[in-house]
Amino acid sequence: MTMRQLSLITTLSVMLVVSTAALAGEKPTLDELKAEVVAALDGLAAEIETGWPVAPDSLPARLRAYLDAHGAFYGAAVAVLGDDGKAVASPYVYRAGGGYKTLDLAAPSYGLETQGWFTRPLAAKAGTWTEPYFDEGGGGVWMITRSVPVLRGNRIFAVVTTDLAVER
Repeated sequence: MTMRQLSLITTLSVMLVVSTAALAGEKPTLDELKAEVVAALDGLAAEIETGWPVAPDSLPARLRAYLDAHGAFYGAAVAVLGDDGKAVASPYVYRAGGGYKTLDLAAPSYGLETQGWFTRPLAAKAGTWTEPYFDEGGGGVWMITRSVPVLRGNRIFAVVTTDLAVER
């Protein structure tokens, strides 16, 4: 069984647990939502790795579809890294006013290279969670972010993220 197949099975299992709770009228716990994020984001990372290279301008539509499939997720991004390891594009799609807004977090005004959600998975070469933070210049809400580096061999060529809005 491939990593992509395992990721899909895990994603479907977690979605079943969360959906069952929702059908029973229960709001999923933060731990259940975090488990759904881990499974779904690992699947998205595997999908991006398998389909690489992709045009950065095709990523916002893919992120909107990802958020459509996961109604509890607030936002998602893909930071695309150049050969020098610096972000060349970072489309970010998040929920706003019953629809979606899209930003490029690689814009100098955002300071992507100083953001923990971006730097920690690069250093760890593994998925990481942030502590709650207010995303000034991005989603504009209190959130936690799961970030996963996408690797080919030893080279990280992207970082994918999912945000959950949280109460402060």
